[in-house]
Amino acid sequence: MKLIRLLAGGKKQSGEVSREGVQRDILPIVEGSQVNTKYGVLKTDHILFIGSGAFAESKPSDLIAELQGRFPIRVELEDLTEADFVRILTEPNNALVKQYMALIGADGVHITFTMEAIGRIARNCLPSKPRHRKHWCATLGNHLGEIVGRHSL
Repeated sequence: MKLIRLLAGGKKQSGEVSREGVQRDILPIVEGSQVNTKYGVLKTDHILFIGSGAFAESKPSDLIAELQGRFPIRVELEDLTEADFVRILTEPNNALVKQYMALIGADGVHITFTMEAIGRIARNCLPSKPRHRKHWCATLGNHLGEIVGRHSL
């Protein structure tokens, strides 16, 4: 559940539902109730609800008190660094750099990325503003795609 969309921060557009009202509507589901679905009745008593959000403009305390009590554990993550992006680009078995090497290799072209080049890609993908953090993954893929695309035959 992405809690950031339920917070009261930001301006309310005309026709927009009250965010506090939506929070109150989901409260019984999180507390444990029976919900009618097209597949039958679903009991939410033993479902683990995990709330998340990038609280750049709002904070978890903007949730109504009853809902805050249902999500008692709060973990704050550090921003990703250039070194983290380098690791993301290179270490996983299906890392983006490896995927692009294989993609180009399918056409019989051998391509390699130096660590200096990977470092520059990582540096260029660092988010400039906190609210842009959620786009880092797409940015990495787009950046690599542009680089490889410029050098494709």
